[in-house]
Amino acid sequence: MSLHPISLLRHCSELCRVLLKSTQPPRAVLSTYLHAKKRYTSDEKALISSLTYHTLRTLRLCWYIASGEDQLPVRMNASMAAKCVATAAFLSEVRVLPQWKPIDYYVDNPGIELVRSTDMDTAQLTDRVQHLEERLMNTDDSCAIGIRASVPDFMIESWQQSLDGEAGSALDLGISFLHPAPLVLRVNTTRTSQTMLRESLHEVGYAVREHSQLDNALVLDERADVLHSDMYVHGAFEVQDAGSQVITHALAPATQWHVLDACAGGGGKTIHIADLRHDSGSIVATDTEAAKLLGLRRRAERLELGSIETHTVPPQGELGRILGCTLFDAVLVDAPCSGSGTARRNPLVKWKLTPKTLLRLAAIQLDILERNAALLRPGGVLLYSTCSILRTENRDVVDLFLSRHPEFVPESLSTAFEEAGLSDLLYPTTTFDITLEPMLLDSDAYYIAKFRRIE
Repeated sequence: MSLHPISLLRHCSELCRVLLKSTQPPRAVLSTYLHAKKRYTSDEKALISSLTYHTLRTLRLCWYIASGEDQLPVRMNASMAAKCVATAAFLSEVRVLPQWKPIDYYVDNPGIELVRSTDMDTAQLTDRVQHLEERLMNTDDSCAIGIRASVPDFMIESWQQSLDGEAGSALDLGISFLHPAPLVLRVNTTRTSQTMLRESLHEVGYAVREHSQLDNALVLDERADVLHSDMYVHGAFEVQDAGSQVITHALAPATQWHVLDACAGGGGKTIHIADLRHDSGSIVATDTEAAKLLGLRRRAERLELGSIETHTVPPQGELGRILGCTLFDAVLVDAPCSGSGTARRNPLVKWKLTPKTLLRLAAIQLDILERNAALLRPGGVLLYSTCSILRTENRDVVDLFLSRHPEFVPESLSTAFEEAGLSDLLYPTTTFDITLEPMLLDSDAYYIAKFRRIE
């Protein structure tokens, strides 16, 4: 075994600092860093990646337990990062945090050894855990809640304003983001069935299970390179988060509808719409980035889907002329957002997001929603969604849109969710919008709001 625990600590600490400073996509940074470590096996690289991401998910909590300081430092030096990594491993060992190991690599979790190597005292760490628990007994201590949930204070404040008691506490919500998200596959029903795909994946060694709430979804709790499997190449499934699949079900596209998928990106929802309708009707997928639409077209070609066409659109201005001035039966606006709902997969979003950025994004989201809503026919359905868990990008945008556009009215989500067998996801207070929190589907978090244009 070439990866000694101290080497693990050094690599994870360095990688945490690189990721926190970099403006590049986290996956690219991680891949470049690990690719250079030629001497390590794939399992050892997986261990470095897992502990690094576990530390970043729990960074504020780990820093508090390591240092006693309520707020994260503006800049983290090598010693600080090492203490956070060691504390993350230690807190998993003593069951304060979930386990981080992707494989049974060590006989024992190296948390205590890592803590000692950074000259910290395990008794002092344990005392700070106890002190934090005492602080949490005061429900008005939002700073303590932010520390335990390991999110910035402004996120806690946003959640406390928007939860209104029906969706659990801000603390519970924050803690749900501390667990890594599973990999979810959506069965392409035009090619196979959930049962047939599960059995085929089992036969070639993939450990999959049926999703507890979503038909035609399979879950891999351990990461696996399924995109190189023959079943993916032949179109049997797509990789799509459970919450993302619910967005398409909320739209509930009728068979012959002319659908606009704005901000389509790589086309996960576009292809899901086509699959739900067995490639009937028509779908126009748009995005401002041509490269993303190229990826969508390749996916559609692999699945031999004929109902999809793509258009690159400008970030501002009227869209009707570009899209042929045809009104749509349904418009899906999955708006670009902070990505705060994906913090289980990309914990860096928590530490790089600011309230100022949120306000800028909200203005962009409203503009995108208004421009695309103008393309909907009277009586048509409009669906707005984000992968954000913050009110600024969600209900605030929707409320402003409705105040400026009386020709649109809220449309209940109940019928669509009932048809998809997802009624259990609805809260008693749910009407036309819902926040899908991680604990509902073991997924990323999403916001969905549905409207209808008055005839």
